[in-house]
Amino acid sequence: MVGKCANPACEATFRYLHEGKLLVIEAQLQTPNPAFPDQRKPDYVWLCEDCSRTITVAYTGGRVQVTRIEDA
Repeated sequence: MVGKCANPACEATFRYLHEGKLLVIEAQLQTPNPAFPDQRKPDYVWLCEDCSRTITVAYTGGRVQVTRIEDA
């Protein structure tokens, strides 16, 4: 369940779908799982309206990584 903004420096809490951006990232599974035969699983993250303008999200090293767009 998405509870707050994916940016660790932000304290915004998720309330409505029309606020910010809800993202689906397909992650490659590290260990085989019969429930996911193609070895990918969706991971859902949310960025608040302010952070969605300046943050990009990627799945790296088995977890979600956030990066400022200026730094990318």
